[in-house]
Formats: sequence, structure tokens, C-alpha cells
Amino acid sequence: MSRDVPASGSTATAGAVGGGGRDAGRVVATFVLIHSPLVGPATWHWVARELTRQGHRVTVPSISRGAVAGDWRTCVRLAVDQVGTQEDTVLVGHSGAGYLLPSLADEMAHPPTQLVFVDAGVPPVSGESALLPEDLLARLRTMADDGVLPPWSDWFGPGAIDSLVPDLDRRDAVVADLPRIPVSYFDARVPVPDGWSTATNGAYILLSDAYRPDAREAASLGWPVIELLGAHLDLVTRAEDVARVLAGLTTT
Repeated sequence: MSRDVPASGSTATAGAVGGGGRDAGRVVATFVLIHSPLVGPATWHWVARELTRQGHRVTVPSISRGAVAGDWRTCVRLAVDQVGTQEDTVLVGHSGAGYLLPSLADEMAHPPTQLVFVDAGVPPVSGESALLPEDLLARLRTMADDGVLPPWSDWFGPGAIDSLVPDLDRRDAVVADLPRIPVSYFDARVPVPDGWSTATNGAYILLSDAYRPDAREAASLGWPVIELLGAHLDLVTRAEDVARVLAGLTTT
């Protein structure tokens, strides 16, 4: 997560072989779901399960090792390695993963057919992306212990994660998957590949008002913006709704 808002990688397949295609008249897509460096792949577990139930192919890479190392480049490399040679993918990023999507798309063996930002930061059209607003970064520096931040769930005080994920079992799964990352991770700036915003189709799914400026940026690029307003971790709590919107984007 890159705004002030409060498992291992896996592949699941049902009814799809290779890349996207059509199965009995319906679209079968290949989704790659990238988690925020501040959380773990467990945040995508329930969306992945629902998409798989619908017959789509789903890969959820883990980039946590790169986040713990404090290196966004390692995050990208880990994701690229886990995606492998899959073709016709829909590349989806949540929260802080949004800043990594253009680099990831640029380094994949086969470029994705679509980029989808889910309550995520949208990088600039050119130049470099900051990974965190300066005011929040200054506050995080005061929270770091020997340069390492507490788990993301502890950034906002007692009860914050409880309200974001009321279901105890899901909350426990998400919290158990949280990495502790060095505050230095946010010192980097991520260069964006030339022409990334027009190289493939884009779309934005807005879950919380904190990311409305990014949704406006997506709209300015001519991308569809779907508002599914609730809370930042609704990919955990409203997985069926998020999966439905993602699947719907592949038919438009």
C-alpha cells in the first residue's frame, strides 16, 4: 500500500489451457495478480479462487522477498520469473504494485494484453515514479526500528486492520503474510518505460477515496474507471465483486 490508508506465489487453472481464449462462447482469460510490496500474495487469494472457479487461469506471484530486500527491481524480477512464458495475460496490480506494473510489463517474455490498477498508484506517463508521498515517508521514518518498518497492519494503530478485514480467518491469513520491509525501499524512484501508457489497454478499479486522484489520472489516459467504493482491502472482503469486475473487463 502506498497511501495513508489503513503465502507463496501460486498458479491456479480451471478450464483453460495456455493463454486467454474462448470456452463454449465465453472469454477465458489469463490473470496475473500482483500484490502490494507492503502485504503478501494472500491478499489476492480469494479473488484468485473466484476467478479460477469461473474458469480463468490465474497466477499470483509473490514479490515479498524483494520487498524485504528493499529493492523494487527484485520485486519485478521475481514476478517476471514466476509469470514465465505465459501469453495474452491481464496484468493486475493492487495498491503499491501499481508503480511496478509498467516495468513488469516491459520485462515480461510476452507483453500483457491489459494493465489493470486496483486501488493502485498510477505512474506518470514519463519520467520516474516516487514510491510514497514525502509526507508519509517522513512519518514512516519515525516508526522504523533499526531501519525496518513494522508490519503494515501496525501503521495505523489498534483496530485499523480489524475494520478493513472484519472476518477473523481472512484477517489472520492476511496478517500472517505481511512482510517487514526496510524504510529504504521507499527511497528509490522507479523509471517508467517510454510509451508504457499507450503500449497496452489500461483500466482502473477504484475501491477507496484515497485513490481517487489516481482514478482521475487513469480517466485522463482514456481508460475505463470502475468505481466499487468501499475499503482498500475489499479484494479480501468483497472478492466476488472484484473478480466479477475483472472478468467483465476482459469482455469489453
